Amino acid sequence: MALDGIFLRHIKSEIEKEALGARVSQIYQPNREELVFGLRTFSGNKKLLLSARANSPRVNFCSSTPENPAQPPMFCMLLRKRIGGGKLVGLRQNGCDRVLMLDFECVNELGDTVMITVVCEIMGMYSNIIIVDSNGVIIDSLKRVDLTMSSKRLVLPNIKYELPESQNKLNLLKCSVLDVCTAVKNLDTEMPLNKALLRTIEGVSPIVCREIEYKVMEGATNRIEGVLFDRLAVEIEKLKSVCSDCSGKPVVVYREDGKPMDFCFMNVEQYGDFAKVESKESFSDLLDGFYEARDSRDRMRVKSHLKGLHEKLQSRRVSLNAVQTVSIFAYAVTFYRQISIALSVVRSMLMLKTFTMRTTQFYA
Repeated sequence: MALDGIFLRHIKSEIEKEALGARVSQIYQPNREELVFGLRTFSGNKKLLLSARANSPRVNFCSSTPENPAQPPMFCMLLRKRIGGGKLVGLRQNGCDRVLMLDFECVNELGDTVMITVVCEIMGMYSNIIIVDSNGVIIDSLKRVDLTMSSKRLVLPNIKYELPESQNKLNLLKCSVLDVCTAVKNLDTEMPLNKALLRTIEGVSPIVCREIEYKVMEGATNRIEGVLFDRLAVEIEKLKSVCSDCSGKPVVVYREDGKPMDFCFMNVEQYGDFAKVESKESFSDLLDGFYEARDSRDRMRVKSHLKGLHEKLQSRRVSLNAVQTVSIFAYAVTFYRQISIALSVVRSMLMLKTFTMRTTQFYA
């Protein structure tokens, strides 16, 4: 997944700069897995998208809002009751994990000021949006997880919220560059450098690991020495700096046919002339455009597939009607032949009966 923990740190920084202190004016739930918060900021109104879709989980500012249902779902009604009119006072991220927490200062039914946290877990098919009160107790979630779905971590109302299980990877914000390089080199088994980096560092996606391997030496393994080890240390130092300062640049990678292929918070050179790299104004614009283009292509593909199925269905109907017409004609011909045979038999019997009567009268 390209939206890794470091990319999420840049999104967090972007939201803090543009929407910290904003009031929640509207909350929509256009579909089962997405929420849109209307925020009234000092610089104008903004829309914050929170998505838990398996193929596009994310948090970012969006320019357009999908069509909303006539009757808002129960989860949306609950959010409006608890967070409507609330103030966004903080954003938190545990290291470089893909969990972003939005803290809202709200007023309850009694007029008391309370803190409500919206937890966005960006974890592919396990993505979720969870509402947590000031005591860390779950109020509700977009996707409830009970014992039939997981025996390790439950996500249900009125139980304590727990962070997703740690993967025991190194946090660039807390570890030194030497610690990271040594851990990569001393893994149990020899493997490609990009896979070793992915296995060791928290919050990095495959495209980032491949880019580091490309700059160190394409095809290198984690058993590196001398100059290559020094190159790795230089690249890890750059990554650590980008992570701590949120100084990355939003870039999208396009295939030769113009299809968006991937995105990243750093320049991508590993594809050479086989792909085009384009910079974007902001990380939110990048995500909004990337997934809009991909979803548009998916909709066109589905529409084309449905059109093909419709044409096949029409063709089958025409064939079936033709077969039915032929069958009816064949049945009519068979029925006519049977009637003709029956009439011939009846005619023969009548002629025989008439001949017998005349013969009897002649001899009488």
